[in-house]
Amino acid sequence: MYEFKWLPDQDNFTGTAAPLVRVVSYGDGYEQRQKNGIHHDLRSYSLTFTGEREYVDEIERFLTDRGAVEAFTWKAQDQWINRTFKCATWTRTINGLWETLTATFQEVVA
Repeated sequence: MYEFKWLPDQDNFTGTAAPLVRVVSYGDGYEQRQKNGIHHDLRSYSLTFTGEREYVDEIERFLTDRGAVEAFTWKAQDQWINRTFKCATWTRTINGLWETLTATFQEVVA
C-alpha cells in the first residue's frame, strides 16, 4: 500500500468525526442508539499544503495517481496512528511564488 509522506500546514488542520449510529425512536422522546457496524467511527480531515511548485506537484501527482480509487496510509497528527485513507477531492491555488493544495482525506476500511 502507498504511503502519503507529506505533512500539512499546522495552522490549517481540521479533523472531523461522525460516528455511524442506528437510532430507533419511541414515544415520549425515548430512543435507542447502537453502533452501526464494526468500523463505525471513521474520520475525515481537511488539510492544506503550502510550498513551492515542485512540492505541490509531488503531492498532486500522488493524489492523481491514486485517482480516489486506491487507498493509502497516512499518520494524522491528532493521533499519530497509521490509518488508511482515500482522497476524492482537492483544490490547487497559485499565490505568486507559493502554491496551496487543499485536500479532504476520508478514512476507509480497505
